[in-house]
Amino acid sequence: MKNRFDTITVALAASAFLIGAAPASAQTGEVVQWNRVATDAMATAQTDPLTESRVLAILHLAIHDTLNSLKPRYRTYATVRTTDTAGASAEAAVAAAAHATLTALLPACKTTFDAQLGKSLDAIA
Repeated sequence: MKNRFDTITVALAASAFLIGAAPASAQTGEVVQWNRVATDAMATAQTDPLTESRVLAILHLAIHDTLNSLKPRYRTYATVRTTDTAGASAEAAVAAAAHATLTALLPACKTTFDAQLGKSLDAIA
């Protein structure tokens, strides 16, 4: 049980870091929501603490790089793809990055992630 709390603490610390990097509060809520979706999915899948740490680290790095591509402020961790981001929604970008990352890392929970992506995008529209 202690390991699960340590994992969640690390995830919350990463979220706090990302919140500081986020240009507006709306995407902060989206980051927190997807963090909750990830932790719930991992609890349902009964993943071990090491896997949880890995999934959350990759998730938050993907979100960081996504937000940073919209408003460059920091060095990215992954390869940067150049696309036109003018007028892009940070909330939609966070949702898309989180969905793609979690679906790749936890494919058994794809339906949960698909449902959350739909909710996120409906709330933005």
